[in-house]
Amino acid sequence: MRERLWREAARAWGLALEHKAFWAHVDHRVRALADRTLDESTVDGMRKTFARALLGPQVALAAVRGDAALVDLVGEWPFDADVVADARTLAAQPLVDRMKALIGEFGDLLDQRQLDVMARRAPAELVEAARRLDRALPYGRHPGTARLREQAAILMNNCALAMMDQRRPDRLRITALFAEAERLAVDESTKTTVRANFESFEDGSADVDLGSIKKMLARGQFLAVAGLLGQARKTIRDPRKRREIDELLREIRDIRSSGSRYDLSPGRSGFLASTALCLIHTALVALLVGALDGWAPIVMAIGVAVLAFLPCVTIQRRWFLIGPMQWPKEVGALSVLAGLGGLVWAFLVVGVMPVVISVVAFLATWVITWRTSRTIADWWDER
Repeated sequence: MRERLWREAARAWGLALEHKAFWAHVDHRVRALADRTLDESTVDGMRKTFARALLGPQVALAAVRGDAALVDLVGEWPFDADVVADARTLAAQPLVDRMKALIGEFGDLLDQRQLDVMARRAPAELVEAARRLDRALPYGRHPGTARLREQAAILMNNCALAMMDQRRPDRLRITALFAEAERLAVDESTKTTVRANFESFEDGSADVDLGSIKKMLARGQFLAVAGLLGQARKTIRDPRKRREIDELLREIRDIRSSGSRYDLSPGRSGFLASTALCLIHTALVALLVGALDGWAPIVMAIGVAVLAFLPCVTIQRRWFLIGPMQWPKEVGALSVLAGLGGLVWAFLVVGVMPVVISVVAFLATWVITWRTSRTIADWWDER
């Protein structure tokens, strides 16, 4: 209803301004004023300014309301293209300002690494602001709108890329950011870049930054690299890339277990997790030995050795490297204390001999079956 009335008003005024009788009436009214400052040139001047005067109320109303539909209706007036274009630009200024403000705000959120806040708001707010601006000033005819859309697209693309580096990336929000970024992008190269980033996210290849990994390995941050590779491995579906990551993880495990280089990864449990597992195992086995005190010694020895083989294999497995060894160092320390507490409790419950048997059996199995346990761990990981 409202749009029909505005269109009828524009059409009616257009007809009036083209009618000779209208201007004859205006000329008559000017003469009737009997004002010496008014002459025929006054009427000629009114012909030039009448269009802007008629557009003024609509422009002011559209600007106050930020009404994209009303701005779009400015194009219904049958005036010179320059006059109509100027009126549209003036009426749409609040929409332009809103778009710029959002781009600035989300740029700050991205710089401050408030990624979750930006990912929650940007796909809705930026896209809606761009939609309203595009209705008022279509990007195909207005370079300023196209530039703002490009800036918004790049912002959402960069937010999605930053979220991919999070420990537990939110796949749904990342997908939404890439989708809206591609939809907003105007330049074909930007669209291609966003699409490539999304495809790499889908197959997980972008999660592995080889340049960063090499720098971290050179600094001795083996566990940190293992954590990144473990996260990337969860999303990669390409078998070749998964094999490459698995090979890197095996190399990291071998370097760490050989003790040839000290791991400088900050804040991870690392060997604390391995130590905690060994302590908890020996405590449980000591309790079992104490409970089965009447069994034949040879059967007991074989049983203890077999049980000791389990943590030896577990520590060598890939999931242990990218799982418990990635726990915070504080958790690893508490786990070690829990293991020591369990060992002391076993000593109090079953005495010293079962504890000694358990510890000796574990250490002997560890030394003797080191290479075998590694081979079995690799086989288990590849199943």
